[in-house]
Amino acid sequence: DQNGSLSLEENPDKPGYYETPDDFYGIPGTVYSLQINLEEPIGGSNSYSASCELRPVGAIDSIQVVYNEDWEGYEVRIFAWEPPSENWYIFQVLKNGVLLNDTIDEFWTSDDRFFNGNYTNGIMVGFLDANNPDEKPEPGDTVTLQMSGITKDYYNFIIQLQDQTFQYRNPLFSGPPANVITNIPEATGFFAAYSKTYSSTVYKE
Repeated sequence: DQNGSLSLEENPDKPGYYETPDDFYGIPGTVYSLQINLEEPIGGSNSYSASCELRPVGAIDSIQVVYNEDWEGYEVRIFAWEPPSENWYIFQVLKNGVLLNDTIDEFWTSDDRFFNGNYTNGIMVGFLDANNPDEKPEPGDTVTLQMSGITKDYYNFIIQLQDQTFQYRNPLFSGPPANVITNIPEATGFFAAYSKTYSSTVYKE
């Protein structure tokens, strides 16, 4: 960031993971930059770079888990004030500490166009399938909502990737998908920095 740089070393126990020290943490409002220097070129380049602002995220007052008979599942509802500025979010759900939607095709994303500056009085931001034993909450289970404040560019990246990778199903009668927009020139993927906040509830029938 503007205060200096940090060299990341590969975790010997997790090949491919380059991690920060335990005492390093992100600061909302800061723009973080990534610089990758390779010993051998990939895609004709030895160097890749990208930048992303770490946006703040507001607090959650509480969450609620409610069964929906029509959908045969459980709605995860949020109660929180939404700041009067343009914001974009990822919503993820944990049951007893286990993240249920941990891949990008399962992310719940949203902008704030319908509730900007207002109170989100029980809006559904997650869903648990009653027919999936890994998701179905039992009395006494702890359900946690993780809300991440992301940039508009990362929000658009997720939407485009979900649409083209997981919903692109008709290649015979439609044109090929366009390239997903990235913030890493001449590369695939996205360098994202974002903040998270949590709220939990113990499920009761």
